[in-house]
Formats: sequence, structure tokens, C-alpha cells
Amino acid sequence: MMTFNKIREDVNVDCIKEFKPKENTEDIFTRALKSNKITDDDLKSLWELGRKGYNSKKEICQRKGLSVDKLSNINIDEIEKKYKRIKQFKTKSRRCYFYCKFRFMKNAGKVWDSLVIRDSHKTFFKSDSFTKENLIVLEIRLL
Repeated sequence: MMTFNKIREDVNVDCIKEFKPKENTEDIFTRALKSNKITDDDLKSLWELGRKGYNSKKEICQRKGLSVDKLSNINIDEIEKKYKRIKQFKTKSRRCYFYCKFRFMKNAGKVWDSLVIRDSHKTFFKSDSFTKENLIVLEIRLL
């Protein structure tokens, strides 16, 4: 059974109860990476990186979760363009040069259809036991 105590720490909102994310082990997702292999730093949420201080429940939960994009044949080009565009605005230490296609393993966490910028964007809430080994890596590509 998955637990989500870590994402409840230091906030007054229960993102799991509030937004009812669902486990998703079927779809393929993407995430930008700094190198050609996944590191623990690549899997830190904005909250874990210190970007806190938001007041609305939705903003807090978006930052508590990990931003990922759900892949489909229709939007792969859009996702690649997004990652290339974002790369230009990041500092050199946070710049991403690769992206990864992956699936989540069972009990990795839950995906919230947070509808932030585009339909492909999702927020992934890591379970308390989540590690990078909870990803089934399908491909890592250069941007």
C-alpha cells in the first residue's frame, strides 16, 4: 500500500485527498534531465528544491509534486519544443540537455491531471517509498 506522508509535511493541505490523483502504470511520461542518465536531483519537486511560499492549495500541490508530461504521438514535438524553450531560461547549473521517456512502476506514486500549461502536463506525487528505480526507462534522448 502506498503512503504519502512526506508530501503532507510542512503544509496545511492533503494533496492526495484534495485532488484525487490516480496511479498510472500504463501511459508513457517524459521529464527533462541534466545528463544522459537519471539522477536523484532530476526527480526533485520544486518544493524539494526550495521553491516554497505559495498560498493556494493548487499551487502548493503543484510544487509538492513532480512535473511530468504524458506522451502521445500527437504531442511529442510539442513536448520537445517545450524542453528546448525552457532550457534557454534556466541557469547553467539547472539546464537540461536530455529528456527521458518512462513508465511508472506499481506503487511509485499517483498522477494528477493538474492542467497547468497544456493538456500533456501532469503532476506526479511520489509515494513515500519512491526512488528512481520506480521508473521503467524506455529511452533517453538528447534535446
